[in-house]
Amino acid sequence: MSRTRKRRMMNQINVVPYIDVTLVLLVIFMVTAPMTNPGVVELPGAGQSLNQPKLPPVVVTVKKDGNIELEGKTMQRDTMLAAVKTQL
Repeated sequence: MSRTRKRRMMNQINVVPYIDVTLVLLVIFMVTAPMTNPGVVELPGAGQSLNQPKLPPVVVTVKKDGNIELEGKTMQRDTMLAAVKTQL
């Protein structure tokens, strides 16, 4: 009687080839990274800011009851929007 050996199935994934490929890619990126020229970005200095006029703050208050005040004066929404546009 001849016995045939049954090959058992492996239930684990062989990760060694994946590690090899990962290390090769890592070496390639490490060698090529110093060869690339980074783009030069010219950042504006602190002295190059635009001189914008200093505007006083516009204070708009919304009360609990829904009333809207602009600089302490109660207004309707439409008139308040027009007043804010004229102040800006």
